[in-house]
Amino acid sequence: MTSINNISMINKINDIKQANSSEKAQSTDKKSVDFAGTIKKFLYAVNTKQAESSKELSRVIKGESDNLTEAMVKSEEAHLSFQLMLEIRNKVLDSYKEIKRIQV
Repeated sequence: MTSINNISMINKINDIKQANSSEKAQSTDKKSVDFAGTIKKFLYAVNTKQAESSKELSRVIKGESDNLTEAMVKSEEAHLSFQLMLEIRNKVLDSYKEIKRIQV
């Protein structure tokens, strides 16, 4: 009788392990980030900063706003995010070229 109980306990433990491993696999699938989605989000953020900067500068030029400091800060943020985007692009292209040079 004891061996039957031990076998049933081992089976239950194995079932729990399988359930935990399948839950972990599902959670890692949800956490995985695709490269294209990340780049799209980043490009959208850069575009939004550029648009906000342009809008704020045009408001200052038209005289609708006296907050020149805020306009300059937004302009600089947009400029820096654009520079970062260009650097990322350059690194991706360099990586692609390096992979292309690998002989199979």
